[in-house]
Amino acid sequence: MAVTESIGARITNGAVAATAAVARTWRAAAREGASAWLAFATFEYGFSIVLLRFVQPHCSSRPVRADFGLPVFALYPLVGALATCAVASVLYAAAGRDRMTRPAAARAIKDIALLTLVVAVAAGALRRFGSMAAFAYLGVAVALASSAAASVRWRAWADRAGVVANPWTVSLLLIGIPWLRKQVFIDRTDSLGPTAVTIYVAAVLAGSWWIARRRRAGRWRSARPLVPDLTAATVAILLAFWLDRALFGMPQTAAASSNGPNVILVVMDTVRADHLSPYGYQRNTTPFLDSLASGATLYRRAQSPADFTLASHASMFTGVFPTSHGARSSEVGGRVSPSAALPDKFRTLAEVLRSRGYRTAAIVANFTFLTPGFNIDQGFDSYALQAPRCTPASPFWLVQGLSRTVLPSHAPPRGRAVENAAEINQEAFAVLDRFSRDSRPFLLFVNYMDAHWPYEPPAPFGDRFPGSDDHFEQRRYYRLRNAVLQQQRQITDRERAHLLSQYDGAIAFIDRQIEALVARVKRLGLYDNSLIVVTSDHGEAFGERQLMEHWVSVYRDQVHVPLIIKYTNQRGADVVERPVSTADLYPTILQLAGVKLPAAVQATSLFDRGAPDAGPIISESFPRPEYVALHPRFRRIDRAIFEGPFKYIVSTDGRRELYNLDEDPDERRNLLTRDAATAKTLQRR
Repeated sequence: MAVTESIGARITNGAVAATAAVARTWRAAAREGASAWLAFATFEYGFSIVLLRFVQPHCSSRPVRADFGLPVFALYPLVGALATCAVASVLYAAAGRDRMTRPAAARAIKDIALLTLVVAVAAGALRRFGSMAAFAYLGVAVALASSAAASVRWRAWADRAGVVANPWTVSLLLIGIPWLRKQVFIDRTDSLGPTAVTIYVAAVLAGSWWIARRRRAGRWRSARPLVPDLTAATVAILLAFWLDRALFGMPQTAAASSNGPNVILVVMDTVRADHLSPYGYQRNTTPFLDSLASGATLYRRAQSPADFTLASHASMFTGVFPTSHGARSSEVGGRVSPSAALPDKFRTLAEVLRSRGYRTAAIVANFTFLTPGFNIDQGFDSYALQAPRCTPASPFWLVQGLSRTVLPSHAPPRGRAVENAAEINQEAFAVLDRFSRDSRPFLLFVNYMDAHWPYEPPAPFGDRFPGSDDHFEQRRYYRLRNAVLQQQRQITDRERAHLLSQYDGAIAFIDRQIEALVARVKRLGLYDNSLIVVTSDHGEAFGERQLMEHWVSVYRDQVHVPLIIKYTNQRGADVVERPVSTADLYPTILQLAGVKLPAAVQATSLFDRGAPDAGPIISESFPRPEYVALHPRFRRIDRAIFEGPFKYIVSTDGRRELYNLDEDPDERRNLLTRDAATAKTLQRR
């Protein structure tokens, strides 16, 4: 009996000891995992929010936002703790309790925590960039895995590994290297970028070695887990708040006061006019714009000066056509160069209005051609570019995946890097609230990008119109687009129906957000004295003439854009049938603000458009570099001029086309030989 009790006691004591050992391992793993991931979160936040404000001061973002601050500072430590516990349990089972209770095991758990972090970053890099970027991170992961295994066996290795394999060093390397390349040196072609990255890596490693040496010498006591990380996170948040308020708050404009109207310019990126309800579209995509037009002026024949974002916005903001302002692509030495920035010599709408005492702000979703590097931001006191290079989300890091998983209502749908119109509105509402407390007039520019590829409207707008195909895979789109552009195949009816259902759903979603924006303007008492302009920068092709997307032609699907203007104190509806240009917005707004036009303006005020000496209405298309490589037909410049019902197209490839848009809105019947007199007149014009 005594022997049995002794055996039972030993078994019980062994089980208790084993359970206690496992519990100690889990506690240590949870602490180290949370500590490592919080250190990474702190540096990610610091680089994304704090340092980015110095590199790109025009880019604004909230210090702690729902889709960034919460996942970083709340979810990262939790994920890190759980992942490290899981891996440590496997290692415990494989190595046995004897090895896992050795002092070196503590070093192994630290390495495991780092290993989970690096693997997660590598997975994100593989998903976004493919094997090349992921292999670099996986190499680090293999090194950490080897270090963890060696730390369990050899105490000496555990001591030496701490020089490099610690959360602060690893986080600085994982974040700092891609951040420097993507945020600071992305546009440089010389050796400065690689040199700076090399110096950065050397500095991080040298600092880690110095700190580790002082700790081994007993000069610094090791802090308890999580304490330094929590302290650093708190400092980063407080610094971000201070920067927002002290350094990058909206500056006060020291200029002569103006009694002009408020100007709210809303640009729906990539929206063609014939897909809006007020322009006769069979689908009710824009019920609010229908309602807005009942108390505003609808321009039925508004033309964009260009078929892509940069050139058309530059014309809207300067009243100058693309050939003259130069913010476009060009061909030099047989090669098509990327688009150039708007030259500083042109005074933008924001610059002129700010000089007259206006407050100016922009909230922009288009992260490709509306970045500050293209100078569209000139004159804006606040230019909030909601984009990968100006917001915390980064393809090298983890926050996007966590945001989409845990906070889907705040995250762009299915991994889009661009903020949707509802999120853009939140920024715009804050600006309007601030403006409403000041008696001075303002210019607010809002850019929505939801109708741009990949056409992913949030629920329920994705299913609002028939044609949606659940079997259509987004990854197939570019193969489809390239094959159509190369004239290897035509888009099928099913494919086109799906794309149009999503495109129209995105337009309907934008319409809902414009309604919310205007409701906010009314609620703040700003509606009557505000000039509200709703337009687009260009259209989109869906297989017409074997063309897709935009930046490919001056046909109507590319340059016929919506234009609805609610003038100050306007109540009744007005419809303008004559052709106008969105470049005309520049002289129109300045005329209403009582400002003399700069001498370089080529556009005509909408109020003077019917005069005999009104300037021409021109649309231009310049080569899109990546399309030139797909097919030689894209190596050309197209220009169109509009006069009355006629549209005349001239191309550098020798084409000449004349269309009567009243009789042939789809531009199918070329009247060049039938009406040679009109063609000759427009050719001279």
